[in-house]
Amino acid sequence: MPGITSPSSPASAADRHPTPLNPSIECPRCGYDLRGAIQSWTDACPMQGVCTECGLDFQWSWMFRAQLHPWLFEHQWRKRPIRSAILTTLLSMRSGRLCREAILIHPIRLAPLAALLVLLVVAAAALHASGVAYAEYLFFSRYGRIGWRGGTAYEIRIALSETGRFLAVYLLPVLLIPPLAFVLIPTSLQQVKVRPAHIARIWLYSCIGVTGATLFITAAQLVWSLVTGFDAPTWLHPLEWQFIPWSPGMPWWTYVVKSTLLPIWAAAMLWVSLWWWNACRRYLHLPDATLTASLLMTIVLLASYLVQHVISVVQQLL
Repeated sequence: MPGITSPSSPASAADRHPTPLNPSIECPRCGYDLRGAIQSWTDACPMQGVCTECGLDFQWSWMFRAQLHPWLFEHQWRKRPIRSAILTTLLSMRSGRLCREAILIHPIRLAPLAALLVLLVVAAAALHASGVAYAEYLFFSRYGRIGWRGGTAYEIRIALSETGRFLAVYLLPVLLIPPLAFVLIPTSLQQVKVRPAHIARIWLYSCIGVTGATLFITAAQLVWSLVTGFDAPTWLHPLEWQFIPWSPGMPWWTYVVKSTLLPIWAAAMLWVSLWWWNACRRYLHLPDATLTASLLMTIVLLASYLVQHVISVVQQLL
């Protein structure tokens, strides 16, 4: 009939070329243009597809319904900033659930995630400083000037300095090394051709999860002090957790374990390992997710411990 073309005719193939109303369709993992596969269809859209560039198995329905997530902060920060920030922070501490919610087809918005991370860091630092100031106030009100070493501002500076040194030695390497080590693994950027934006997205979510947990612990410490009038117990101070308590005559190997392998560092390593394993398996859909995550965390473990050792040697020399 006039005006009607078969699905395989040149006219219908031209209709499938990208236009403002029919944009290009790319592989969500590597960004490969999939229009060639679409133009090869003759009478119907298949259910399953495979990217010829990176080997990702996907459903074609994903490609045509890509939309913003209903409550993740990176997509809803304009409409629901408070609700989406709280939900995203809570969910970032559950890597398995987050990697099922933030999937490959969702558009990547790194700027809102970076802004949320900065906001959480500032909030955690403010709560920590408030807790130190209130603890100093309680001490001063009970004992007057006994043990008062320069005022609240001095105590805050000391506490922030010690916390910053600990973070720089133990926690920051655990958080900063994984995206760098991910580049060295052949099954990530070289063979599977994962886009760097995906790695940046995973890394920001992992940092948000750690910072969110720190914020909640710091808030719990402050609330405890406000309610009870005393400093929070040791179990609410992760920086004071110890594998082995100090004792005179401690062997050198025990001292090494105590001074370097702190429980908070071990907990961070375990959490980051679980996070990147879920990211490789459920978010990136890597073919060898467990092997890739194992290689990744081996690199992180060795590099993190090397950073601790180098900084410890420098501190001793100074």
